[in-house]
Amino acid sequence: MATDDEGEFLFVGEKNGSVKIWNMGAGQDGDTLKQTIEIGTHLNGLSFETKFFSVISIASGKGLLIRDIKNNCDIFKFQPEVHVSCLSLAWDASSK
Repeated sequence: MATDDEGEFLFVGEKNGSVKIWNMGAGQDGDTLKQTIEIGTHLNGLSFETKFFSVISIASGKGLLIRDIKNNCDIFKFQPEVHVSCLSLAWDASSK
């Protein structure tokens, strides 16, 4: 689970291999589920970075995925042909 700095979005990894992005700023009358990202394998970690983009990074049993949540598109995807799991991830202080 992760959140953005302003507390607008909540990112929840589920056991079924999906990540749900909830819009906590939508209020009771708004649609709080913004999008679902289907990973199709176990999740090992996720983080969110807002300094330059609104991106979520997902470490999974298939590799690494960095996704722009505002434009709903993948920025970077690393899925090697051999079985390699990404076990953890982190952004450094300069957001790299």
